[in-house]
Amino acid sequence: MAYLHMLSDPGMNYTLNRPLLDGTSPARIKEIGAVAPEIKDYESWHAVWLGLAKRAEAEQRWLDAASYYHGAEFYLPAGEVRTDSTTTSRATGLSE
Repeated sequence: MAYLHMLSDPGMNYTLNRPLLDGTSPARIKEIGAVAPEIKDYESWHAVWLGLAKRAEAEQRWLDAASYYHGAEFYLPAGEVRTDSTTTSRATGLSE
């Protein structure tokens, strides 16, 4: 799997590539590539990944959802808790 250059910030671009490098989901590349232009800063990073996670969860794509929720939380300051992260629904959904 090739390293993709989708974001100008090298750190964010590297982190964006992490869920793509296993090469097991071409759909994931298309999905992330479609929203990458929306990422401008850490706030938009969180919003974009959270949106991907919620969509994947609604479609019961549990592994994608878990990866995307991890992405949403990646750049949050240490100890910061967001009420929009739906931690409870993730735990419930994954245990079913």
